[in-house]
Amino acid sequence: MKKFIHVLLYFLFLFLCGYAGGYFLGSAAEDTIIQQENGDDSTIPFLFGGMVTIISLLISTGFYFLLRSKKRAMDEKGAVTEDERLLEPFYRANLKERLGVIVSVALLGSLPLIVISTLFKDISPPWNTLIIGGAGVLLLVLVGLYAVILFKKSRDFYDRHELILIPAGFFLLLLTSTYYLFTLGRFEQPEQITLWSIIVSFYSIAAITTGVKLLLSANRTIFDHKARAENELSFASEVQQQFLQDQAVESDSIQGFGSSVTARQVGGDYFYLQKQDDGSVVAAVGDVSGHSFGAGLIMSMLVTKTEDYLAFHASPAGLLDFLNQKLLDRKNRKLFATMGVAWFKDDTIRIWNAGHMPVLHYSRSKNTLEKRTIPGFALGMTSSATYKPIETKLQKGDIFILYSDGLVETRDEKGNIRDTEEFYSIVEQSIRNSPGDCEAIAQEIKDQVFSNDHSTYPEDDSTIIVLMHSP
Repeated sequence: MKKFIHVLLYFLFLFLCGYAGGYFLGSAAEDTIIQQENGDDSTIPFLFGGMVTIISLLISTGFYFLLRSKKRAMDEKGAVTEDERLLEPFYRANLKERLGVIVSVALLGSLPLIVISTLFKDISPPWNTLIIGGAGVLLLVLVGLYAVILFKKSRDFYDRHELILIPAGFFLLLLTSTYYLFTLGRFEQPEQITLWSIIVSFYSIAAITTGVKLLLSANRTIFDHKARAENELSFASEVQQQFLQDQAVESDSIQGFGSSVTARQVGGDYFYLQKQDDGSVVAAVGDVSGHSFGAGLIMSMLVTKTEDYLAFHASPAGLLDFLNQKLLDRKNRKLFATMGVAWFKDDTIRIWNAGHMPVLHYSRSKNTLEKRTIPGFALGMTSSATYKPIETKLQKGDIFILYSDGLVETRDEKGNIRDTEEFYSIVEQSIRNSPGDCEAIAQEIKDQVFSNDHSTYPEDDSTIIVLMHSP
């Protein structure tokens, strides 16, 4: 009941405003046809005001109920208007970008106004007021609509009062239009108003409004594709992070820690660090070529295949041969991967290499840092590749480091890629400055590398595994 009273008061207010407006408009129409026929100046404003108000109010009332029915249906479906859907990509844009959209619409919308003003610049009043003024009002409505939708506060206000604002605006439009219908009948149509000028005017308006819609629609399509790709990328990133969580391992004679950080949402680095059933420890670090979404998928596949292989094999001796064949079996072989594997068993470390960075060996007894590696083809490059290990006897306190090139290929102050010897120097210094803890050593190395990196953004994934022999 309360809502009904509000609506009734609203239409009563429209009626009074319309009648007052009609009265004054009627007063201005001193030479209307009605006045010429009856010669009664005093009745013209009242007759005109009542007629205009009743016609406008009836049409606006029907428009109100039609709009309310449509809004209710859209609310039930959770739908939005076409304009809101097209402008939604700009909701999270900054103020400058949103103002840019409004200015763009205003500039495009001014073209029909210029065309119409040029076509009808020489016609006499009130025709020029009606035509050029109507085009100007249309431009203001177009720009105002986009301005309202692009800003949250005005959009919320519009959503709350839409059923009042639109019929009220429609009512005023009808009021003014009806006035001109009554008053323009006594004026002779200017010669400049031809069928061709009318067609050009309507075409210019339709072309610009349609063009703006198509541009926004194309932007919305790009936005939807981008949003879909970002969702898929986010999901892939979440899945990949499950493989790249920090990992610690400890056996009777070996303790180790592994960590990986991606440069982008999805990276190509991977690592494996696990204690086997026989007490031995397997560590591996790999790097898929490129930084694409495909590299992330290959990385996930290699981690899964590594886990599957070591779940059924006590030794990683044939792991690289197995992974190499899996990559070669793929139809699209544009990507390859490097990988270094270390197996700690008893007092011996065995190292396999598939085109990866050398394993660094720090000997506490000798206080030296040495490279342990053996040449080997990257995975997925050739079926003739074979992978044989090198062996090294372990001494108490020996530290082994597996890593990816993201920690090595950083930039100096001049933007040049650093030499690998600088990384080796950082590793040696970090080991000497850190306590006998693998995680602390790994963190110290990363801190030293990144603090001396002058890249504007992370250029590559960085992965490290630190292992220590402590019988």
